Amino acid sequence: VLLLALIAAIVAFLGERTESGELARERYLLGLRLVALEGEVLQLRSGVGGVETAQNIERAYQRELKERVERLQADNALLRESLQVYERLLSAPGESGAVRVEVFSISRSSRSAWRYRFVLAFQANNQNAEFRGTARLICVYLDSGQRRELYLPARGGAAGDFDIKIRHLLRREGELELPEGGELKSLELQVLQGDRLVAKRLSQF
Repeated sequence: VLLLALIAAIVAFLGERTESGELARERYLLGLRLVALEGEVLQLRSGVGGVETAQNIERAYQRELKERVERLQADNALLRESLQVYERLLSAPGESGAVRVEVFSISRSSRSAWRYRFVLAFQANNQNAEFRGTARLICVYLDSGQRRELYLPARGGAAGDFDIKIRHLLRREGELELPEGGELKSLELQVLQGDRLVAKRLSQF
């Protein structure tokens, strides 16, 4: 309860600040959504505890509640991340009309697969209200001791989900599959406008 009150107070404070514009409003709405999700998580947690002490409730229902709590906690983590990025954009806007890589993370999801996630930010100006371009992932890995490269999207292929349009923030995530036994060495995210590289971030392993 104290946590909810604290979060609500922070959100109210953010909403009352004199910052103007669509960016501040979107951040405020994210804060309201975060408060609502935090309340639902606490309510479900208390429900899970009650279910665990009730002998006449099936375990399947307990698992369903717990899984829902975990999903809500994951949503909360993404909302918190977005709020932090909005805070950085408002406090240190950076170069007008520029694209920045705010978040780029990768984690192993199975023996040969990796989950990647990135968040891009764009600071609009009078000439450009949004950014249009493409993202590209360049994976370097070892296969039987030989250096290999893997491109997403594939060279010459359709951009698909890597075709991007950014007004303020854009989040993408997906899975990267390596050949069996492949050893990931690096993963680079590139943001391009036409053939021009405008932003990049490299993760090495």
